[in-house]
Amino acid sequence: MWWIFSFLLLLLLLIVSHVESVRIGTLANHNPDAWKSGCGDTGSLERITCNLNVYGRAISAAKSENVDMLVLPEAYGLSSKPTKDGYFEPYDPEHLMASTPCTEASSFITKTLSCLARNHSIALATNIFTELNNGTRRITEVVFDSTGMVIAVYDKHHLFFIEEPSIFKPGPYNPTSFIYENITFGLAICYEGFYPYLTNDFSQFEALKSMNVKTLLWSVGGSAVSSALDEDAKSLSKKFEFNVFACEDSELLKTPSVALYDESGHEMKYSDSSVIDLSDLAYTGSVFIRSAEV
Repeated sequence: MWWIFSFLLLLLLLIVSHVESVRIGTLANHNPDAWKSGCGDTGSLERITCNLNVYGRAISAAKSENVDMLVLPEAYGLSSKPTKDGYFEPYDPEHLMASTPCTEASSFITKTLSCLARNHSIALATNIFTELNNGTRRITEVVFDSTGMVIAVYDKHHLFFIEEPSIFKPGPYNPTSFIYENITFGLAICYEGFYPYLTNDFSQFEALKSMNVKTLLWSVGGSAVSSALDEDAKSLSKKFEFNVFACEDSELLKTPSVALYDESGHEMKYSDSSVIDLSDLAYTGSVFIRSAEV
């Protein structure tokens, strides 16, 4: 009987030692204003639609690079600069979570992104300017799995104090994590990653650490400074032993507008796709996918 025990022990060791890696991609160098013509004003549904077309092509390219999850910028990457009379996605947090907007009656942006995730069998960490039924506007991270189902929803709590409070209200303090492919992910939105270094209040990330977060997904808007993005992504990775995948639209930045650091604060060994040809869309940006495995 010893051989049966030995076989079972070997099988158990093989199962434990076999850990599938997950490739996470970031959209690099997207400029939401890089349009020759025909894409409306900033904040408009027309501008959002044009930038969703860029996202669609980027998602297809990411899939061809074997990316399992793609991180997209804060919602400025869709709207550019929001305006009070621009488009805000109707938002009901309770009904959005665990729904599959692609197959249900849903609002335009969430339905489009859900279908892109579903049709390309890729998970997406996305960000949208939203509006609750009572008219309150928020900045909302929505994560879709590879079937297009919503697996995490998070509203930005720390708004960028100079511009955002004139349009948006902060979401509740609710550090948010989720599990996908056996990895615990945490979410942060733009200024929230810079806020601790200005205030010495790291409570959001301490809470994520207590949830056993291993990888931080950080969607950033184009008002940030490229050097600060890189420095703070590195600092967060070292301080909390997170893998950090940060992605920003590049309107005001030097290239590239992404930061990928491992849990020791070292830049990840990444790969870049070729620049995606979007000239047929009259788009002049030079976007590509930067990805790494965790």
